[in-house]
Amino acid sequence: MSDQDPLDGMDLPSTPAAHQRELQGHRPAHRQTEEEFSSFYRKNIRQLVGFLINQGSTVPVAADVAQDTMVKVYQRWNDLREPRAWAHTVASRELARRIASVEESPVDQITEPTSLLPRPDAISEWEDRYALLPLLLCEAICGRLGAPRFPT
Repeated sequence: MSDQDPLDGMDLPSTPAAHQRELQGHRPAHRQTEEEFSSFYRKNIRQLVGFLINQGSTVPVAADVAQDTMVKVYQRWNDLREPRAWAHTVASRELARRIASVEESPVDQITEPTSLLPRPDAISEWEDRYALLPLLLCEAICGRLGAPRFPT
């Protein structure tokens, strides 16, 4: 965040002198709040992203959740006694909501060929072929050992 007041250098509409003094009285407090938050942000944003990654998030999602959380921290800055703890709690809960809200859309049929299944309609053939492999392997091993192939 910049140290400059965004209102500096702007032509403001004329207001009564008492109102202008009131606005100027709030500027130092507002500037102090921004400086405190800016320092907090720089000190904690990486730790918050790392915390979310350790919670199981991907880097892009962690960065997004951390940024959204920091916006909430800024909005409540003057009301928070422990902003770091509050930010971690809010971020953790938001990540849990995002993980829980992932909707899967299962497909009834495989529509495109894969290396294992060149024809999507050949699933039953593939299953039959690979279900027979253990039986053939057993027959080959039993035959080499001289054991009866199939118990009678």
